[in-house]
Amino acid sequence: MKRTDIHLTSSQVQGLEHVDRETGRLESDIIREGVDQYLTRLKSHERLTMLRVARGIWQNREINIGDLRDASDGF
Repeated sequence: MKRTDIHLTSSQVQGLEHVDRETGRLESDIIREGVDQYLTRLKSHERLTMLRVARGIWQNREINIGDLRDASDGF
């Protein structure tokens, strides 16, 4: 693990201290969990954005199912 310094607002510090007291977990564990959750949400958002872009690629195309079948015969 890499050690790092962060700057928190007073309310963030108070929130961490509260969770620490209530759960007995270390502040560093709580922060790591929060970072993991944020990164997971970010990855999900990026995946959704890529899917939306990909959907747009096909938006104005006419698809001929016969052409698709012919193209897939080699697979």
